[in-house]
Amino acid sequence: MATSAPPVVSSARPAAGLGALGAVLIVVAGTFDAEPLYVPGVAFLALAIGAVAWVRIAARGVVVTRVLGGRRVAEDEPLDAILSVRTGKLGIPGGVVLDPMLAARDRDAAATTDAVGARAGGG
Repeated sequence: MATSAPPVVSSARPAAGLGALGAVLIVVAGTFDAEPLYVPGVAFLALAIGAVAWVRIAARGVVVTRVLGGRRVAEDEPLDAILSVRTGKLGIPGGVVLDPMLAARDRDAAATTDAVGARAGGG
């Protein structure tokens, strides 16, 4: 049975919403000659662009490694796994480790878990 990869969560989605709000405020300000809306529109747009740039630059040097305690696992036997996250020069602005072998979402720099081998045949 093939395992699927964990879902990829887009970190730019909230920034895209903020940027869209800024663009809408700028368009509304220009359309209805509402000059006070230019200030928050430009501010939201600049904040969204800055947030995306900061996260992309900070993620540049990040390395995630997983070390398994053995090459094989027997059915219903635990397997030690160590997940390490090494940051780049700027550090990580924030994040969540999503790994199918971890029991819960962790914000630690290193996580250790015991995974149990699945039954043969998926049942």
